[in-house]
Amino acid sequence: MDWVSASIISILLLWLGVTVVNATTAGSELLSKRMGPLHTLVPKWNFFSPYPGRYDYHLVYRDRYVDGSVTNWQQVSGINRSPGPFRWIWNPHLYRSKALFDIAENLSTNASQQYANTSDADAIEEGGGLELRSVDLGHLELSVLYLTLLRYVTRREHSPLSESTQFLILQHSRVSDRYEPLFLSHFHELER
Repeated sequence: MDWVSASIISILLLWLGVTVVNATTAGSELLSKRMGPLHTLVPKWNFFSPYPGRYDYHLVYRDRYVDGSVTNWQQVSGINRSPGPFRWIWNPHLYRSKALFDIAENLSTNASQQYANTSDADAIEEGGGLELRSVDLGHLELSVLYLTLLRYVTRREHSPLSESTQFLILQHSRVSDRYEPLFLSHFHELER
């Protein structure tokens, strides 16, 4: 092996070692002190976030008929699929699932910030169960996130008797196998 090849291999191995060290918090701080602004040139690939996702999100909707009755909640199909053995190789629903995850996280964060001091924002405990209450969503109803979900739900096939629809984002924990409501919309009229 000539000296050029040996030099290139040495530089790449050193770069790999510095990248591995930079993946840890302590290593990143040490490199930042030693390298100064050059520290930003070293890749930082964290394979596991400090706060990994612990929930799956499900989008459900229900319709209100012209007579005022309300249907049962129905899950929007085509977003979540149960994990399979080859999901890491072939997962065509990954982008829809990731989009729902991002929307749910952002909507719930924005809603909790907007209504941090408002008791109307919370679901109330009555008779051992949760009663969902819709609150004034203010600017959230005009956000791109909200309107994206609303459009996705209203484009589903609905009964000819349906006059309006409402969606709900459910948070599911695999550990406790519980579904909890995260974000509830108002009823919105369907276009005919």
